[in-house]
Amino acid sequence: MDGFICRAFFIGLVVYSLVYPQLTFTQSDPLTLQQQAIRRMDNVIETFRKTGDISSAGELAQAERELALSNQMLEERSDWSALALGLIKHGSIQRLRSNWSLAIELYGRAGEAARRAGNVAYQADALAWGALAEWSRRNLGPAMTNAT
Repeated sequence: MDGFICRAFFIGLVVYSLVYPQLTFTQSDPLTLQQQAIRRMDNVIETFRKTGDISSAGELAQAERELALSNQMLEERSDWSALALGLIKHGSIQRLRSNWSLAIELYGRAGEAARRAGNVAYQADALAWGALAEWSRRNLGPAMTNAT
């Protein structure tokens, strides 16, 4: 019996030593966390498009938490381009939930971060998604301004 317990403890220790550093790395590296959140978000959207199933709302909430955390870390280290992408994706989650005001705010912050990074592609994305969110809430004046 003691050999069984020792073996189980040893196997558990090996698994822990392999998994724990990966969890710590993911939580401490904002780009890895951001990529994980984007993959999670893309999977939810793809599942919805294929099946119409929205039961993976928990996954979307997890992606939102991961994006919020990674965005905070990216802002702290002034990684404006990566922050712009994270804010665009975070805004898209809010848009999917029909939280128009928050989505528009996030797209605005993304546009500013993209401007600071000199990333015109993300600047254009932020404006386009912001225009769509404005249009979705039937606020056509700002939608047209962003679109032009």
